[in-house]
Amino acid sequence: MHRVRMSLPYLKEFGWEATVVTVDPKYSDLTKDDLLKKSIPSGTCVYYVKAFNKKKTSKFGLGAIALRALYFYYKKVNALLSKENFDLVYFSTTQFPVCILGAVWKKKFGIPYVIDFQDPWFSDYYNDKPKDQRPPKYWFSYRLNKYLEPIALKNVDGLISVSANYINDLQERYPSTKNIPTSVIIFGASIVDRQIALSNTEKSVDFLKSRL
Repeated sequence: MHRVRMSLPYLKEFGWEATVVTVDPKYSDLTKDDLLKKSIPSGTCVYYVKAFNKKKTSKFGLGAIALRALYFYYKKVNALLSKENFDLVYFSTTQFPVCILGAVWKKKFGIPYVIDFQDPWFSDYYNDKPKDQRPPKYWFSYRLNKYLEPIALKNVDGLISVSANYINDLQERYPSTKNIPTSVIIFGASIVDRQIALSNTEKSVDFLKSRL
């Protein structure tokens, strides 16, 4: 989410009018910092979608917010693409399952999509590790990612990553991605964030204390 948030001022500067669709924070377990909203350029159109209740979906082993929000993402963006003209769908998230919607919308509306990889999606890194060293629910996530990644990558129109290695791995698995634009953009810091933090020192300190 920070990649998108920090990019918004520059997108506007270079003539892109971004519309952001994100999950309503109340459905997330992550720590909230309201100061981050101050960096969003005025006039930016932001839509918040719902997610299924985690207490209910966890009973079926589905706690990831990407899976809980997938239907609502589809419903909202589908409505937007049906009514307005967009040039590109841009995914920048580590909640990768939502990226399969790019293929759905491209087929339905003919709109190209780009995926920004901040981490690897499908990986067999833990396959040769003892079970006690594998992440929780590894059996399920491994198979889910193995199935979903090809759906998202088969017809993707561009790749961005924080590491050239990620792109190289994807191009090895999906030869068709060798013929599309790619770019490596490392993680960065924001001058705007620093200015906001310095002008809200008390709130920043309170936020840091809440994390200790």
